Amino acid sequence: MDFKMKFNSIISNKSIMVDNLRPDTEDVLIDKDLVWEITIKELKKSKEEFFKLSPNSKAVYIVNHYDRGSKSYSISPSEDCNKESFIKSNRKIYIGFTY
Repeated sequence: MDFKMKFNSIISNKSIMVDNLRPDTEDVLIDKDLVWEITIKELKKSKEEFFKLSPNSKAVYIVNHYDRGSKSYSISPSEDCNKESFIKSNRKIYIGFTY
């Protein structure tokens, strides 16, 4: 197995492919949702749009853009697009939850 994993998205009921998933990736089960831990730079490959910064956080974020100068991603909470934060590309995020 070359670490390609397929899982079912509860939100849209379609299969999405997560490529290049590391073997040390942890699955965290929170409130009957299987949450996947990946880095922010792997988010585009997972075809997910929304993510959390901690597995049991209530805040859900989206990526605005990549800033080449600071080599970081601009993110905003999905509920308030006026807030903006910058996080490094190796920051661990969590996907696969029900939103």
